Amino acid sequence: MDAKKKGPTVSELPAVFLMEPFLILLQILNKLFGYEPYPGFSKNVDKKMEADLRESRELEQRKIN
Repeated sequence: MDAKKKGPTVSELPAVFLMEPFLILLQILNKLFGYEPYPGFSKNVDKKMEADLRESRELEQRKIN
């Protein structure tokens, strides 16, 4: 099994339970009110996600071919 697909370990659970509500709150603030930690944050994240997805798709295509 790939290490990237594994869930949090037992030692990481306290951090997960402390951070997850905070991250959900930030997502809600962003969706409802357009909140950003700094100007251009969402655009930067979107660009990074698109680049990562493009790279992932290219790697998958190389594996197939």
